[in-house]
Amino acid sequence: MTKYLKYCTLLALVSTAVACFTSCEDEDNESLMGNWVESGINFPGTPRGGAVCFVIDNKAYVGTGANTKNTEDRERFRDFFYCTPTEDGGLGWSAPYEVAPMPVESAKRNGAVAFALNGKGYVGTGYDGTTYLKDFWEYDPQGTSLVKDEYGVERTCKGKWTRIADYPGDTCRYAVAFVIEGKYTKDGKDRAFVGTGEDYLSIKKADFHSFDGENWDSAPYDNVPSIGTERSQASAFVAWGYRDGVHSEENLQKFGYVAGGNSNGECYWFYRYNALTNSWEMMNKMADKTNYEFDDDYLNLSIYGSTAFVVNSNDYEGQRAYIATGGVGRSGTFCWEYNPYYDYWLQKTSFEGPARKFAVSFTLQFDDKVNGGKIDVPFVTTGTTSDITMTGSGGEFYTDNYYFRPYEPYEPKD
Repeated sequence: MTKYLKYCTLLALVSTAVACFTSCEDEDNESLMGNWVESGINFPGTPRGGAVCFVIDNKAYVGTGANTKNTEDRERFRDFFYCTPTEDGGLGWSAPYEVAPMPVESAKRNGAVAFALNGKGYVGTGYDGTTYLKDFWEYDPQGTSLVKDEYGVERTCKGKWTRIADYPGDTCRYAVAFVIEGKYTKDGKDRAFVGTGEDYLSIKKADFHSFDGENWDSAPYDNVPSIGTERSQASAFVAWGYRDGVHSEENLQKFGYVAGGNSNGECYWFYRYNALTNSWEMMNKMADKTNYEFDDDYLNLSIYGSTAFVVNSNDYEGQRAYIATGGVGRSGTFCWEYNPYYDYWLQKTSFEGPARKFAVSFTLQFDDKVNGGKIDVPFVTTGTTSDITMTGSGGEFYTDNYYFRPYEPYEPKD
């Protein structure tokens, strides 16, 4: 594994449960909270957008995606790399072919979905430049694969891919996925939930399907209800929340959240999924649509083509969710923080890299050099300004990698 950079001391992420209703609509970064830092540890593959990511054992696996800068060299990918903290407190990416690429019989793709479940990674759906897909593949990090590289040389790679049952919904791209642990499901199993997206006619979807690590749509989740509004290019995350609107520890549980998306225009409807009741609940819209003062800030809230991540996911008091980059049919740099206890979004310091959409994000745990224990560090990498069409579509594609400190003051270009 290639090692690159040793981190500076990482400050502990100190959270606050106090709602802040200051208007940020016209504020610049100097008046917002949060600091983005370019890690200098770029994604080692070809620049791309529309990749996927899943995290297993504190390793973030990033792969697939597309680069369609011009017709002559447009390509899609099935390669994967992993990123993990190093023993000396730094960060490193795996070398090419250290991680097994998806098999040659699987289509190269962008706009797929991915998730980790029971110690394995899963990748499926997407678009190969001609066809919308519904196949699904399982990655076992404990296996090995013999793979020929681009020069025909055989290499032994970490991990093994196995095709599993196809996604039971339509062929699609730009769907979302989230995983809810068994403590908060009806049958006590960790389960993935996959849904939304768009088909080859650009018809947006609202259906959802569950996967338990062996079967799709198995009882008692053989009929997951559709989300309220059809959409593609949404963002999804899992976070704690209070059920029944009662703010007590007894009413805490984890929910799956689906935010924004493209519904042939901006989709401001924001829902959370309760796996204990197999039902969706509408949250406050991601727009100036209520009588509350805080949603006056939402005119610049990233809506689709964005990426979502969670910090302090195991600390129900300290956790926060974030949506970054993307926008309304364009590339963007905005970053927003979601407070699941009070159901509102707060604008944070904008992403400091070039504007983009179709980036990926992941959160890794590092040793906290200040307070001891572990600290969550979120990263955003790859992405593009392109629409990733079948033909060459111009734009820029990225490999740069930034990490985010949500509770530090903004420092320009550090």
